[in-house]
Amino acid sequence: MTSSLYRGVKVVWQIVRQSELADALATVVPRRIPTVRDLKVAFTKDWTTDHPLSLMDYSSGLICAYDGFLNGLRSNEDIDRLKKSREHSHDWTNGWQCTSFAGGRAKLCGAKKGSRPWALWTVCFCKGAQHFSPPAEVLIGQDGNPLDPTLVNWTTSCPLSALELLWRLQEHPQRYKKWLDSGRFGKMNHGDPVRKALEWFKTQGVPGPFDRNSGRKCLARWTRHLQLEYPHIFQIMGDLEILLLFFNII
Repeated sequence: MTSSLYRGVKVVWQIVRQSELADALATVVPRRIPTVRDLKVAFTKDWTTDHPLSLMDYSSGLICAYDGFLNGLRSNEDIDRLKKSREHSHDWTNGWQCTSFAGGRAKLCGAKKGSRPWALWTVCFCKGAQHFSPPAEVLIGQDGNPLDPTLVNWTTSCPLSALELLWRLQEHPQRYKKWLDSGRFGKMNHGDPVRKALEWFKTQGVPGPFDRNSGRKCLARWTRHLQLEYPHIFQIMGDLEILLLFFNII
């Protein structure tokens, strides 16, 4: 049946003269991709009072970068599903949190569309073997910074700690809520979390520039560096093995 559907493709291709085709006007293939070293620099640099971003803005950017580049989310569809999600589970003490994708795993079609629950997991990056939560005594001022910076004694570059801190100040937790000039979280999300992530990279000393859609290729780089195999990568990326080959992951 498949061969009959595409019977005319070979015939058409025979009359195509590649040498006479116009040059491509643009490409959707990412070329500027964070390296493993870039990731190490960005995700191991903690916030200090000298940082160009406030603690709340830093923490928001960290979550956006963690989702988009360490987890290799699609820069539109996957990010949008997490932005809309209100379904979260967590165990701060044991060092994990997960957010379900609104509508389930993306890129399923037909009868399978919307039928497969999927979640993004946030894990602890704290120094040492135990997750260390931000102290309850930490109060945030209108500018998004702690009123007493001496209380910042946790690993601020830990995505789990960042999310825990952000959600303490949100009545209805979402991953990409925007800190307002009025000194609180409103209903508004970051319009483009991937752009927020790219801005965060710059403030972490990794200026790039990087392509907005390079998150999946970035995932490819660090998983290849660690020599991970498909079953482990699938749990993060949720793609077929043939697509992972396309991204040079395996």
